[in-house]
Amino acid sequence: MRRSFRIYFSGLIIILSLSLLYSCGKPLEKSPIESTPSLTPTLMTTISSAPSIDTVSWDAGNHTINISINNWPKSWSPWKMFVDGIEIPTDEESGVVIVRPNAPLNQPPDGLIVGTLPWATGLDKVDFPCCGSIQFSIPNIGRTNNYNYNLLDVGCVTASMKECTPEIALEEGTKQIEPSVANMVLIPAGTFLMGRQDRKGWSPMAAPEMFDDELPAHEVYVDAFYIDKYEVTNAQFKEFVDATGYLTDAENTGASDVMVPISQADVPLEGSDIGWKWIRGASWHTPEGPGSSIEGKMNHPVIHVTWDDANAYAKWIGKRLPTEAEWEKAARGGTQTNWFWGDTLDSSGNYANMYGEHRLDHQYPKEVYDGFDKTAPVGSFQPNQYELYDMAGNVFEWTADWYQYDYFNISPKDNPQGPATGSHKVVKGGGWYICECFLRPANREPCELKDRNHGLGFRLVLDAKN
Repeated sequence: MRRSFRIYFSGLIIILSLSLLYSCGKPLEKSPIESTPSLTPTLMTTISSAPSIDTVSWDAGNHTINISINNWPKSWSPWKMFVDGIEIPTDEESGVVIVRPNAPLNQPPDGLIVGTLPWATGLDKVDFPCCGSIQFSIPNIGRTNNYNYNLLDVGCVTASMKECTPEIALEEGTKQIEPSVANMVLIPAGTFLMGRQDRKGWSPMAAPEMFDDELPAHEVYVDAFYIDKYEVTNAQFKEFVDATGYLTDAENTGASDVMVPISQADVPLEGSDIGWKWIRGASWHTPEGPGSSIEGKMNHPVIHVTWDDANAYAKWIGKRLPTEAEWEKAARGGTQTNWFWGDTLDSSGNYANMYGEHRLDHQYPKEVYDGFDKTAPVGSFQPNQYELYDMAGNVFEWTADWYQYDYFNISPKDNPQGPATGSHKVVKGGGWYICECFLRPANREPCELKDRNHGLGFRLVLDAKN
């Protein structure tokens, strides 16, 4: 069921360029969302029938921004709207008036239109950005997806002072690199078993709902392709930025999620000495915020990049993001074990960078510790059977596919491309700040297109020519 909302604006509303303090992925535990902006919103979009923002569009004739939502339950009231993580007041004093053309009071309104009041003249009365993120919250129940939008290319004009840039657009005349298979590995065509098998050495234990999107294990055929031997590095991304002048989403919005000591964290990582903090000024070249830099880390994986940032780089270099099936086939290296080195952790410190050094609630065998506090230079660990490095740990990696919790129940056998639409993309591989559960090739996590953080990067693929 789709419902639409209508909100008229008068006067000025201060819109700050902030984002929700949310690290992408399925929540470690399900909890209600408080009535104030939450730092860890429940990821309801893992359920196909959950309410979700469907479209955000620009109506040039009426000078309005139109928003539509799918599956909005009538019982969800009252509700709140957030733009760039800031709650939009809905009272006349703030200049925001809710109009419910076809819905009784205390029920969800029928549509949302952000625009000028009928008696207002000119768009100077509307302080609503043409780009950003929109999310709805129902106190004590949860939030919808955090929908990222950019209407600059379709003519959106408002009085907002927020600067918007075109989506993934390289300047005309920008020289693009001829794609090369240097430092890439050819993955042969063939079938493999995708998803999780129940094997000794690891199980979902007390939280199967977190990992049951890996089921059922199913045979998949994938055409031959080349994949980067290493994650894309700071040096490589800098070459792209220097050549194009590209600004990442973190730079445009001014902030990103950084993993900090737990005493400084807004969202502690349970059982560890670290946690998330939303830091203004954090980006790919200032990974821990103002005063930090990538000096001496040019061979580390680039981080704080969104799905759009990764695609902009891919477009410039003439490659593409891997499908989830391609990524998992490459990560497995021809094995069916829990991790590419075996069914148990054993000497995983030789193969993967994870958070053993930061974990407080469990003592690993000494062979598990990898010796790195944060990201490691690419290629620091032993490769898998395809001679690919860091396919487990170091940083999560973007894929091309939309995320759907139960997709493996309907996934085609040959060259699956993921669902046709969605609100989140699949990320794979785990990262330096998280446990071994997420380092398994079968693991799949959802991230919104504009998500970025201290441990999210990518690598690319290239079609193999016949």
